[in-house]
Amino acid sequence: MKKNNANSLARIAEVVALQEREAAIQFAGFLGKYNAHHQKIEELTRYRDEYSRQLGDKTDARMSASDAQVLAAFIAKLNALIETMSSQGDELKEQAEESKLRWHEIKSKAEGFSGLAEKRRQEHSQLKGNRRSLLLEDAWLARSVANGGKS
Repeated sequence: MKKNNANSLARIAEVVALQEREAAIQFAGFLGKYNAHHQKIEELTRYRDEYSRQLGDKTDARMSASDAQVLAAFIAKLNALIETMSSQGDELKEQAEESKLRWHEIKSKAEGFSGLAEKRRQEHSQLKGNRRSLLLEDAWLARSVANGGKS
């Protein structure tokens, strides 16, 4: 095996490892966006639930009918916002999942190239060692022949 081939595989393995790191960073970014978005939805949901509880609390006689209507309209707007954000969150989750799959594919590819490059390096080292042994044997034989068969 030529050293050049082993070096080429090592360079390919490095490039694919860089791609794997970039894919991991991209996945982390999508995951972070999804988590932040999901947290905002949860906050809005808690906020809405608190106002809904106030509207549904029949023991609160201090609320006028017009205040109740304003509060109900506000809750309806919160519901619409939560629904819209949930749809956006679903899209973000899908992007994060696709990014995760891409990262895993590239990671697997990187591990394969890395293993292959390491195998080629070992083969190259072994061949180099075998060549040295053969050269030493040839030198010993040449000396032996030159000395008339004496070592």
